[in-house]
Amino acid sequence: MRAFFRAMGHATGDLVRQANGDFSPSEVAASYPPPEPERLDALVWFDKYAEAAGLAASTLERWRPIITEFTEWAKDSNLARVTKKQVIDWKNALLQQEVKIGHEVRKRAPRTVKDVHLAALKAVCQYLVDEDKLIVNPVAGVVVRNVETEKDDDEKGFSDKDARTILTATVQKGSHLLSAEMTAARRWIPWICAYTGARVNEITSLLPADIVTVQGVVCFGLPKERSKGKRKRIVPIHSHLIEQGLQAYVEERKKLRKPLFYDPARSRGGKGANPHYQKVGERLAEWVRTLPVDHNVWPNHGWRHRWKSQSRDVGMHAQVADFIQGHGSGSVSAKYGAKWPKTLKRAVEMIPRYRISGRPQTPAL
Repeated sequence: MRAFFRAMGHATGDLVRQANGDFSPSEVAASYPPPEPERLDALVWFDKYAEAAGLAASTLERWRPIITEFTEWAKDSNLARVTKKQVIDWKNALLQQEVKIGHEVRKRAPRTVKDVHLAALKAVCQYLVDEDKLIVNPVAGVVVRNVETEKDDDEKGFSDKDARTILTATVQKGSHLLSAEMTAARRWIPWICAYTGARVNEITSLLPADIVTVQGVVCFGLPKERSKGKRKRIVPIHSHLIEQGLQAYVEERKKLRKPLFYDPARSRGGKGANPHYQKVGERLAEWVRTLPVDHNVWPNHGWRHRWKSQSRDVGMHAQVADFIQGHGSGSVSAKYGAKWPKTLKRAVEMIPRYRISGRPQTPAL
């Protein structure tokens, strides 16, 4: 209480002095500690940023743990105290860490540090700058060197040999411990991705009702809610998939009133940022990592890049290819959507059939 009344006396004295026209610096103010800046809790503000920016669920799932990782490394969750030196030290520590990729252990890739770790922290700090909570972004100007230049689709996609290796593995008898849905995921999803170039979660999330017939053409109907492109689109089903019995499998799942590649009854709370169908994609990637293929190629996304390369090789119209993969603009979507299924069908059939050893079979349910 004494300190309070002493401070009140000093403040009153300064006010009286200023009221009398003396605006010289206070002789007593310097004896008091500066006011504490507003605490900026990292996760609280990351969540605010994520909501304001409308982050995709997959980005939210990947970035939020990185913010936690940084605060644990810094031993401080207050972003108001983050310095550029701290960020540089964290960056260097990340680059020295070893991570397991498939069966291999290697140093963390500089591109991952730049495009994932620093990107997540930089985004939330920039939001704080924009909200007038920080004066400068401590991540701005932090450089990651030796970042590999972006590879083209040929380099990022599966080779002919690896594509055949994966597709051959899909028709081999799997473990009896696998669920019917995971067995079907291994059997069908690589083939579907190979013939559509779709994002894996667009396929793992498929429902029987998503298989539609438009003007006599059987298609995957990919709803905008489950598409990164945020636009509804149809993708005709390649004749090789139909010949292998995909529609028969769809009918069986329809009778069971269940999604094609997961069973909601087995869900362990996979909602929001990590829905059940996304876990299917993750497990599928883990399985591909066990096969003798190039592990520098993303196990699911490699099909998407391969398809893009193939579309160029066969002379597919670029706008049609973009629409099929969900890259097209709104005007392209309107042009090639439900109005032009036969155009899309002809394009899909341009992708050459895969020839493998072993006879593809529809998995038993």
